[in-house]
Amino acid sequence: MNEERLLVSSVQLIQGHFELNVSETAQIKDFKKLFDLVHAEVKQLLNRDFSGLLNILYRIDVPEIKVKEILTHSDPELISYDLTEAIITRFREKAITRIRYSS
Repeated sequence: MNEERLLVSSVQLIQGHFELNVSETAQIKDFKKLFDLVHAEVKQLLNRDFSGLLNILYRIDVPEIKVKEILTHSDPELISYDLTEAIITRFREKAITRIRYSS
């Protein structure tokens, strides 16, 4: 599967759930940059609006068991990274499905 197409589709999906700056998302050239942008949002939500973060995780269908595992077993310093990884993974899965069935 074309990695660039997967990235573009993932960014489009993510924009609907996070308040990402459109000019910033237009500059995303790899999943590392996307991770960094989403991670900044996750850290902010984790510190200021935990229930809002949980709501987003529910809406994007990150498995509840995965969220519970991260919240209970991850090193406190790594929770935001682990949650971001789960979010990016879920959006990649959704993007793959979208691309596969749009052809």
